[in-house]
Amino acid sequence: MTVNQLETNARFVGFLLVRSADARTDKKGASYLDLTLADKTGDINCKYWDWNQLMDVPKQGSVIKVQGLVQEYNSRKQLRIERMRAALPQDEVDMAQLVACAPEKPEVMRKDIEDTIDTFQSEGLKKIVREMLRLTGDKLEWFPAAQRLHHAERSGLLHHTTSMLNLARHVVAAALRGRYPARPVQDDGNDQRRNGQRERLFRGRAADWAFGARRGAD
Repeated sequence: MTVNQLETNARFVGFLLVRSADARTDKKGASYLDLTLADKTGDINCKYWDWNQLMDVPKQGSVIKVQGLVQEYNSRKQLRIERMRAALPQDEVDMAQLVACAPEKPEVMRKDIEDTIDTFQSEGLKKIVREMLRLTGDKLEWFPAAQRLHHAERSGLLHHTTSMLNLARHVVAAALRGRYPARPVQDDGNDQRRNGQRERLFRGRAADWAFGARRGAD
């Protein structure tokens, strides 16, 4: 059941993303948690009245499993949490159900980048880009490309980078078909030789161009 399907008096058990979580005190001095939890369809305010200060406050951006009852407060739905815990690796939570995600799996996109690096003619550029990948580590698996609009999604930076590579490949293909001018090649009357030179030129530099354009945009 998704957040936008929740109805008053319905019971909910499932995983949700923490948008915010704050420890508060009610009028009687009792501690409780005020949370906003979400999935990709929307968010809902939640109260955990049985929370005590010995329990950790969930971090923003983390995923938790909650069990509770949907109620209504001031004409708005609210989830009264009865139990909650942090998500565990063995839960294998599908993040695509909680946040907007890139259309391709991150490991597939990363492999596309790594395979492209192998085609670079510039050894210096190979070293630079491989070092950049090493420095980002696993974070690149989920980094968005922006906060809003521009691939603002999980794995969005990978999505944007591979989109740039794909664009470069299309430019190369168009150039090889004669739709865009290539660097001048000596016209010796041998079409086959001229086309071979043009193909090697563009294919050898396509990936360099894509990453160079990306660095310039940054």
